[in-house]
Amino acid sequence: MTKTKCANSRILVGFETELRDGYAERQGLLMAFKINFLLRYANMVISYMSRISNVLVKPK
Repeated sequence: MTKTKCANSRILVGFETELRDGYAERQGLLMAFKINFLLRYANMVISYMSRISNVLVKPK
């Protein structure tokens, strides 16, 4: 029992350090994902606006 407990605590400590190391990496990935999403959204909005303006301008 003590052997498994020791192994479990070692695994938990390793997991905690892994979480701490991976946290900054995940935050960076999340930031990159947010920036990517915002850029894609802005691009979509701009293309949509240009399409609308083309539709509005053409009939004249």
